Amino acid sequence: MKIGDFSKLVGLPVKTVRYYSDIGLLKPEKIDETTNYREYRIEQVIEIGRILALKEAGFKLDEIKSLLKNPVTKDEFTELLKAKLKIAEEGRLLAENRIQKIKSRIKQLEFEEDYKTMTEISVKNIKPVWVASIREKGRTDEEFSHNFGIVA
Repeated sequence: MKIGDFSKLVGLPVKTVRYYSDIGLLKPEKIDETTNYREYRIEQVIEIGRILALKEAGFKLDEIKSLLKNPVTKDEFTELLKAKLKIAEEGRLLAENRIQKIKSRIKQLEFEEDYKTMTEISVKNIKPVWVASIREKGRTDEEFSHNFGIVA
């Protein structure tokens, strides 16, 4: 079948199918020498399905090409998938962190009258310091302080 029909069948643009052919990922059944038209077999739908599944799992095209040319064992493939899963989970955590920062910034903007005056807040770890505080209205410091010794 011609490349246009094949691309419709697999749901990819003709340009993508051509690219996969050009990089040696999905070779056409034959290429007409005079017209340069590419023709594909119906069985190649399975190949393109594998390519798309691997791509969806996070594999790069050169990795997919290598996997298709040099098949790995089930255990090796499982380990490859676990590595891709770890990368995806790390990406998700980074995205969730970014989302929380954006939400925090939006809340901050909602309370700020002039967003240009906003400053970044840095949290730093310092050595612990003991602090005592007592608040009482109506008495002077002298009247109040005679009840307590110096805290050290």
